[in-house]
Amino acid sequence: MLIIGDVFAVIASIVFICLSVWATIMASCLLFSNKVKHAQTTFETKPGVVFIVGFGILLVVTVISSVLWALPLTRVFSFVTMMSALSIGMMGAGGLAKVLGNRISPLDPNISTFKNMARGAGLMVVLTLVPLVGWFFFTPLMIIMSLGAGFMSLFTRLRPEPYGDAQPRFEVGA
Repeated sequence: MLIIGDVFAVIASIVFICLSVWATIMASCLLFSNKVKHAQTTFETKPGVVFIVGFGILLVVTVISSVLWALPLTRVFSFVTMMSALSIGMMGAGGLAKVLGNRISPLDPNISTFKNMARGAGLMVVLTLVPLVGWFFFTPLMIIMSLGAGFMSLFTRLRPEPYGDAQPRFEVGA
């Protein structure tokens, strides 16, 4: 038999976990703006590569953490490995929030980019709460894509955009 206090505790836990994930995504967007912008560009230009890299990173980190967890005296290193990967994944999640925010912005052009980014992050968090589809499809997909974009934003470089023509223009004046 469930007591009303137990139900309130579970609901409050879910609400506060969602708020903390939203706040972490927003903080990563604001603190690491260049890397998040790089992750956003990576999401928009190479989503397939982001998925493959994220899946590979997830497999490697899971294997390393599992092996370290099984060995004596290395559980702390296992925990640090997993949390480091998830922290880097938060930069990728910030890039995904910016992508969603940019897609929301044409619907209401009077809203600032910060509000669009906050709405994109909120949409990501709420989407993970949808029963079955959100839990077993969207959540793993967002984790994999965020890991891929986060690692790619840290370990790859963006090519600088060319300025106009590739040929310099010189005027001959007299």
